[in-house]
Formats: sequence, structure tokens, C-alpha cells
Amino acid sequence: MTEQWERAKVERVHLVTGENNEPVCFSGGEWESFFGRVYQGRLKFESEGGKRRNLRVAVKVFKDQKWANNTADKFSQAMHDFRKAGIPLPKMFMHRLSEGDANGFHGKAKAGDLVKVMELYGSHKGSKLTDLDYSPETNRRIIEYSTKLANAGYSAECEDFYKMLRGKVKPFDLDLFVVFGSSLPSRVRAQGVLDHIKSLVKSGNSTHDELLKEALKHAKPKLKRKIKGLTKNPKWAEEKY
Repeated sequence: MTEQWERAKVERVHLVTGENNEPVCFSGGEWESFFGRVYQGRLKFESEGGKRRNLRVAVKVFKDQKWANNTADKFSQAMHDFRKAGIPLPKMFMHRLSEGDANGFHGKAKAGDLVKVMELYGSHKGSKLTDLDYSPETNRRIIEYSTKLANAGYSAECEDFYKMLRGKVKPFDLDLFVVFGSSLPSRVRAQGVLDHIKSLVKSGNSTHDELLKEALKHAKPKLKRKIKGLTKNPKWAEEKY
């Protein structure tokens, strides 16, 4: 979550049950079978100022706890990298369940397990996320954030990484970026930005030139040189991505 959530004192995390007394699951996503499932939950915590809060949240229960434990530091590093790069992440943090927490997980996780607690929005029964409206402004923001991801060493191509939060584009899930890491060669990252541009142009709301201009505006010098080198070919926009 945001920094104030990360500094908060967590009192309890538990899952919300539905009419059948089963936890409410936000299923979906082709990677669910690998990473785990996301449920509706409640988070009780005390903020830095001593104020107690009780919030609706989304809770990811990882399928492979060994993997989650081995990559917990990478999640924290990715959050730090993204914020440093100027990417507006939704609120999220990693949390290890206490005995009290686990009692409210209805067998979906046990004490000592790591879960990821994330900002929840939308209706009580709806999805944690809303789909993108591919307007010219949305496309520009996607390319801005993709270029900033590439600046930080990460892949820039993951279009499904972006969703709408309160009418604004935000990246929401770090799992794939933790898997692939932040040490991709600059040429690969530059090509990823261009591939993303070509993909978004298919929405019919943007041109190659305007999105390329947006990418170059945010690219750091080394990445900018790579992008310019790849676009010297006048047919770069026509090449299959």
C-alpha cells in the first residue's frame, strides 16, 4: 500500500465470507493458478498518528509459500523502484499472518503464511479493478508509466498491468515484474516500449508519432538513445510486434 500503510501497525487481517460462508474470491487472470487467488478482506490497523482504521481490502493468498517467502524482498524492492521512478502504485504491502489473522482465513491460509494486502475499489460484489478506457489520455499515461518502468530496468510491455483507479490509470500487480526482475538489457526495454506503442495504436485513439513523443519525453538518456536507434528505420511502426 502507500507508505503510510507500510508504516502502520496492523491489528488484524481477515477474509470476508459470502452467503455460503465461503470467502469472497475475486477470481480471474491467467496467472491465478501460478501465483494464487485474491479474496475480499478487511484490514484493521493503527496509523502513525494513532488513528485506528478498518478498511475493505483485497488479499492475495499465494499458492506457493516457499516462492512467496523467497521473493518477499523483491516485492518490497519493486514497490520502492516503481515509486522512485514516479509510477503511482495503488496501496499494497506484504503481511505475515499471525495466529489471530489466520483464524479469519477459513482454511485458505495459516499462521506464518505471507499474503499481499492491496487497495480494494469498485462495488462490494464487483472486481477489485476496472477496465481501461483507451482514450488518447489513457494511452499517453500508459506509455509514460511503461517508459518509466523501462527506465527502472523492468519490462515495459505488460498492458494488463494497467487498470483504472478512480478514473486514473494505475499499475496494480507486481507478480510478473518480480518474476522477470529489473535487469533487462536496455535494447530489450526500448523494444518493449515500442511494441507497447504499436499495441495501443490499434485502439484507434492514438498515433505512433504522438505516443513515441510521449515515450521520448520520459525516457532517460540511455533508453532514449536506444529508442531513437530503433526508430531510425522509417518502417518501425509497421513491423510486427
